[in-house]
Amino acid sequence: ITGTVEAIIRYNGVLFAGTQSGIYYLPTNTSPDKNENNKRAQFVSIPGISMECWDMVSFKKGSYSMLLAGLNDGIYEVKPDKSVSIIMKGAPWTLFQSKTDSSRVYVGLDDGIASIYFDKGRWIEEGKIKGIEEPVFKITEDENGNLWLGTFKQGVIKLNFYMSNEMSALVAKKGLHRDVKIFRYTTKHGLPEGDFIIIKEKNIPPLFGTDKGIYRFDEKEERFFQDTVIMKKINRDGRSIHRFNKDNKGNLWMVNYVGSEFEVGFAKFLSDTDIIWNSTPFVEI
Repeated sequence: ITGTVEAIIRYNGVLFAGTQSGIYYLPTNTSPDKNENNKRAQFVSIPGISMECWDMVSFKKGSYSMLLAGLNDGIYEVKPDKSVSIIMKGAPWTLFQSKTDSSRVYVGLDDGIASIYFDKGRWIEEGKIKGIEEPVFKITEDENGNLWLGTFKQGVIKLNFYMSNEMSALVAKKGLHRDVKIFRYTTKHGLPEGDFIIIKEKNIPPLFGTDKGIYRFDEKEERFFQDTVIMKKINRDGRSIHRFNKDNKGNLWMVNYVGSEFEVGFAKFLSDTDIIWNSTPFVEI
């Protein structure tokens, strides 16, 4: 692999890595250590892709399944034979398949957010959502269908859609967008300055990674507060959150840092009020 890895995903049993120089995959006929020729397994680059890949998503809808990749000039489908075809031109930072309407994929752009809609085997470009011009680097969705957008130094944005799924699908076929209410949250609402990344898991509120640690949102207060469960174990010297995500066992994996010192580890939840933070396996020998 060459270039900084920006995204990694397992699709149909194959491990893919998106880097700043293209997309790579690990052939399934090789073991993690050695292949049949007694050589170490190596990632293989996908032909014809030599530009930055910022995100990938495994899209599934009914019997349809495909790997989508956000490259510097658009959204591509990576086919089973590793060939690629472009779906939408643009410069996407992140992709997110809606949980409210799984036919829709939201696209975070340098100047807002757009979406594409999968209908009867083809993709429809729905265009940008009006009123959003900030660079959107992270997208997630809560149980109420609200979208949460993480931006570059311009706060957190919540989008509240107030149209039924049935009407949403009908509107999508016409290439239009649903009505939306936009809520912007900044330092006035308790957030620190800096970049914002967001994750959302089933049955828990969104978590917001910031330059001052992890924050949670209080809906009644309409304010953000620093997390007191996770941060009391890792925020011993004011660490910032670089990347974080949850695995299928509920562990919260994280890359945090202070200055030029980075730390990799994961938090295992013992209860709603206690965790074990483990970074020992990743400490340089």
